[in-house]
Amino acid sequence: MNRWKSVLAGLLLLASPGLWAQGAAEPRDMRLFSVAHMHRLDDVTSIASFRAAIREQFEAEIAPHLRADVPNLVAYPENQTLMAYLVGLRGAPGRAVLDSAGAIAALISLAPGYAPQETLALARFPSAAQSPGQLLQLAVTDTLARLAVDTFSALAAEYDVYITISSNLAPFERVDAATAVLWGAAPDASDGFRPADADIRNRNYFFGPDGSLLGVQDKAYLVPIERERTLGLGLLGIETVDLPVLDLPFARVGTVISKDAWMIDVNERLEQINAELLIQPEAFGSWGAPRGDLWPPDKFQRGGWWMLQKHPGLKINVTPMLTGNFGDLDFDGQPFIAVEAPGGDPDLCLMGQRPEYGWAAVGDWSTLEQSPKSLCDEGLRPMLAERARAMLPGSGDALENAYASDVVFADLRLPPRPKLQARPAPATQAAERIERPGDQLLPRLGGEGEALRLAFVDTAGEARQNVAVAAFDGARFSSAAWVAPRAATAYDHFDNQWSGAAIGAGEGSLVGWLDFATENWDVQSATLTGDGQGSAPERVDDAEREAGTLRERGHADLRLLRLKDGSALAIWSDLRWPWVKPQIRLARSEDASRWSPSVRVDGGPLQASDNVLAGRSAGETRGQAHADVVQMDNGRLYAVWQEQDAQGIATIWGASGDASSLRFGPRERLSASAAAYRPRLDASSGVLLVAWEADDGAGGRRIMLRRHEAGRWGPSILVDPSAVAGAVQRYPRPLWIAGQWAVVFEDQRSGFSDVLLARQGRALQRIDDAADTAHARAPDASRLAGSRILVAWQHEDEAGIGLRYRSLSLASSDGSGSAGGLLWLAFFAALLMLRRGLVAPRDDSGPVRRHTSA
Repeated sequence: MNRWKSVLAGLLLLASPGLWAQGAAEPRDMRLFSVAHMHRLDDVTSIASFRAAIREQFEAEIAPHLRADVPNLVAYPENQTLMAYLVGLRGAPGRAVLDSAGAIAALISLAPGYAPQETLALARFPSAAQSPGQLLQLAVTDTLARLAVDTFSALAAEYDVYITISSNLAPFERVDAATAVLWGAAPDASDGFRPADADIRNRNYFFGPDGSLLGVQDKAYLVPIERERTLGLGLLGIETVDLPVLDLPFARVGTVISKDAWMIDVNERLEQINAELLIQPEAFGSWGAPRGDLWPPDKFQRGGWWMLQKHPGLKINVTPMLTGNFGDLDFDGQPFIAVEAPGGDPDLCLMGQRPEYGWAAVGDWSTLEQSPKSLCDEGLRPMLAERARAMLPGSGDALENAYASDVVFADLRLPPRPKLQARPAPATQAAERIERPGDQLLPRLGGEGEALRLAFVDTAGEARQNVAVAAFDGARFSSAAWVAPRAATAYDHFDNQWSGAAIGAGEGSLVGWLDFATENWDVQSATLTGDGQGSAPERVDDAEREAGTLRERGHADLRLLRLKDGSALAIWSDLRWPWVKPQIRLARSEDASRWSPSVRVDGGPLQASDNVLAGRSAGETRGQAHADVVQMDNGRLYAVWQEQDAQGIATIWGASGDASSLRFGPRERLSASAAAYRPRLDASSGVLLVAWEADDGAGGRRIMLRRHEAGRWGPSILVDPSAVAGAVQRYPRPLWIAGQWAVVFEDQRSGFSDVLLARQGRALQRIDDAADTAHARAPDASRLAGSRILVAWQHEDEAGIGLRYRSLSLASSDGSGSAGGLLWLAFFAALLMLRRGLVAPRDDSGPVRRHTSA
């Protein structure tokens, strides 16, 4: 893939080649600030006035609350420098027409004042002639970089804090005084900035306590005005596969600028690379005025807050808000800090909602409320909507532009980084490779034996994220082909696909995936033709059209299953309008083309009231994700999923259903008291296995397993007694082979990701062959003939991300060393003592310990 790389991107390389820098084994305390900055025309009469306005808020609302004993991070909103386009003498024409003619006219009026700089930009970057917005932004590089970089780096150094600030900027370089003046700096400037590249992006800058620029993280999914080349800003987005994480002393930090916070691929990839804290800079609008859509705070809860509850690796979200009308554009919202439930203050909410776990701090919306908690009432929505309309640009009401300028903060704690252990020896057998140009992600194996398929996300070529499928011939995979190839749409990601799944053998195999072509994550399917490509896509989900409008959907976590009668089953996490949180749904196809209406596995209602001003619909779940389904030997289905309990803690639930009617019986809770995530199933020879990730109470996760046989569930067992406290184990795949259980999973005990195999009565075994500087992530596994299995995973090193796989036999004669046998003997002895009450159990029934807000 042809990637864009700026000079500054090198700053994002981690100091350590592993997942984290090894430090003292102490809790990581921090104070986090989320800023709602009210921008005003009076702030940009000059560069000095802009800096004075920033400093005034900092000294009044942030400096008095800084802590000297922990790191402080202050997050500023998206487009913090938006008003700065109109700064100084060259911005005076824009300031004069902003309120009367609107934002676009104000920006267009800047062109004459920046004509010399546009001429310089055209000489350096001729392609910018095709985009007036891009050309103007290149011309204002010195102005914006001076305000975005020098202003906030100086504050960071003066107050010994970390600061993040978002701005639309080209990669820039610092230049001498003479060159700086040419690019618009004042005649007495000692130096300045000019664009180093024509690719302008929506960027989040990180400044350290010494004022240095620590890193830059870019937005992936752009809104229309950002990506449009003729009348818009002409920005570019980063590819999902290139998303970075910055390793700071107190957290591994990623950025989800606005729309990215809702994107399933962005969040899943950031969790893969072990982000813990997400910065979500926002320039949102119409916070209390839904325009034929969700109640805006409800829509917001679907983003950063829900992603923390869904993904166990994501722990904290800091969302700063830009506020204040900009001509005919309104920017408003409540700055907040969200955490994984049950952390936070259970009496907090976003306005017009009921209180809920997971909010550590929430700020004011307008100048009228005394406390954000006073707005925690769904019955207030009609009144708040009226107030919102009065606050909009041009309303003429006394409340016009009465948005709040506010700062909220919270003291949070992440657990100690685990004490690292030696990396397990890699597999001696070299893994096979899926030979593709570009990068590949998310290997998903479907079927068994001769009917095995591999689906994955493929970034080869210019079409970005296409789902590809390869068939297994018993020894290796065939050449892969895109299922539903499409020409890339320049400057946006609306051709992206994600989360592929495939079942069947030969022509007529079924493939499913998530597709963003409609700006919604739809569930699509296709049958494979002779050339390996798919037929015309068919919609699997039945999310409705209303008044001809496609409602916003956030479907995720797709899996497919071939039933014994030849029909196909699809299961996914379904988030459709007007639900705020997702439910697990199923649909069936008799002929791999037409899909039945979907049903909810938990038996809940399928329809919801669309009166978003009346509050949330009855029957809404607390939030379900990560479903899996199998068909047992008796023909019945069994489904599992992750769901929040009454306190917001993730738990594992299951239910048995009829394969013909898709009706499921009473659900049952499978996990105990510890938070539990991402269940996977296997069914064979009358045995049903479920494995999941469980919170280990020390900040890590361990793999738990339960077995159902002869009509009853056995106890939860820890599949790897050598699991390191605080280290992460994830992506379990259980298999019942030759009368014994086996679980393939990812393990991070060494600071690197490895693929391990735990087996009943056998020593732990490493499957991947990754070198000392590489990672093996996101494994999946499936049965082959006899007692053999196939394991596929995501191999990541400096050369890129590719897929590898290998087969191995789990026959009882395949041995492990005597030390391993002794280890498992000790383990089963411990289980025997458990049954007799001689020792305390080591399962997932321990206390839940998480970061909390003070």
